[in-house]
This record gives sequence, structure tokens and C-alpha cells, in this order.
Amino acid sequence: MNQADAPSDGSRPVPRGSGLPRPRGTLDVADAWLLALALAAGLWVVLMALFPGLPGIPCMLKATTGFDCPGCGLTRACVAFARGDVQKAIAFNAMSPFVVGYAGVRITRALSRWWLGRTLPPPLPRPVAALLVAAFVAVFVFVAGQRLLVIWAHLVG
Repeated sequence: MNQADAPSDGSRPVPRGSGLPRPRGTLDVADAWLLALALAAGLWVVLMALFPGLPGIPCMLKATTGFDCPGCGLTRACVAFARGDVQKAIAFNAMSPFVVGYAGVRITRALSRWWLGRTLPPPLPRPVAALLVAAFVAVFVFVAGQRLLVIWAHLVG
């Protein structure tokens, strides 16, 4: 050990390269909340996948009106994804592949910014990303339209 490694206060030197690697970047408030929420939701989804009797996240619209909102079924869809059943997940809510995919990409980019100190490049070229956004909007309009038609049929007929 050379003199540059010895601390000036007389305590024992800390060997270099020991301990766990440290994050190189920082998280902004939105990404910190996103990661905390994703961790909590992911843990709950895994627990629901392992123990089917656990309750899901209640929908306030369905609890008050009895009708499904466009997001109804997303928790069950995420549980189906966790179990590897993609067809069942899409049956619960057709938007689920978009939501799970977007959350995965966003979480990966936030973690890379925090841990590596830099953001990973976008995973898709702009035209493909624009096409996926358009597909999500189309599926959202379809799902919302279906659920609004059910409400309309109930009110009219």
C-alpha cells in the first residue's frame, strides 16, 4: 500500500474494489415513484399468481356503478402474464400487452439511468414506436367503446 491510499486520520485504509457496486446516477422524483410503485405492484402480482385467493386492486368505477372501466381486468391480466398465460391475459384486458411492455421498458430505462448513470437508447426505431402508440390508442378506443356500449345498452334498454 502506498501513502496515497492511507487515510490522514490514522484509521485503517479501506481496500479498493471491496463492497457492492454503487449506483452512478440519480433518480428524479417521477422515476423513484415509478420504481417504488412497480416494485410494490410486481410483488403483489407475484403473490396473487402464487396464492390465487388474494384480492386484487378494486376498481372504483365498478364498485360505484357496477360497470367495467377501460382498465378493468389489468390486474388479472398481469397475474395471467406472471403465470405465462398470454391468451388469458389478453382476454382479461386487450390493453395488457401494451401496458406490461411499456412498464417494462420504462422501468428498465429508469434503472439504467440510476445504476449505469446513463439512459439506454430507445429500444425501437421511431416509426415502430409510433406504430405501437397508434395500436395502443386503437385498442384503447375499442375497449372503451365496448364498455361504453354496455353502459349505453343498460341505460337505454
